[in-house]
Amino acid sequence: MNTHFKSVKHFLQSYSITPVEIVKLDGYISSNYKIRSNKNELFVFKHYTDLAELELIHAENKLLEEISPDLSYQIPEAIDRGGLTVHQHDDQTFSRLVPYIEGKFLDEVEHTNELLYNFGQAIAEMDLALEGKRISVIESRKLIWDIQHSLLNKSKANYIHESDRRKLVDFYFDQFEQFALPKYQNLRYSIIHG
Repeated sequence: MNTHFKSVKHFLQSYSITPVEIVKLDGYISSNYKIRSNKNELFVFKHYTDLAELELIHAENKLLEEISPDLSYQIPEAIDRGGLTVHQHDDQTFSRLVPYIEGKFLDEVEHTNELLYNFGQAIAEMDLALEGKRISVIESRKLIWDIQHSLLNKSKANYIHESDRRKLVDFYFDQFEQFALPKYQNLRYSIIHG
């Protein structure tokens, strides 16, 4: 087991979990690991190194806990261990543990009409559960993949070497800026969950 996995194993002691398998997953603001415990339970261990994210993670945990009863499917709610859903560690990092939810990514399966209908229904259910929820620490984030902040990506068009493709991308940024952005304030909005 490499040094990084040894530190994950160490952090998992806060959760009274003995891992028998640790698999690195992709992550955005956290390092993520799929954990199989000695009791054959599956978790995702999410480890954060930026304390500036702590308030956001507490808000996400609270929001997921609030909307979970309104959904007909499982979402990755933080697991409470010892009265805590977020554990702060001695090295100024913190972590949370969520259940690993079995399944496949949408791009890995055939897009049947039934699947697309069920997917749309699940998103609508989440939208209804999130309706009216206002949490400033979540709403104030400006992430590049959030369509309302898509212009944050505009300068990246310069990295497209083929001029035809770059012009096409620039055209759609201009369309968004001219036609969508001025109407954005009049549209309903909600917190989104990726």
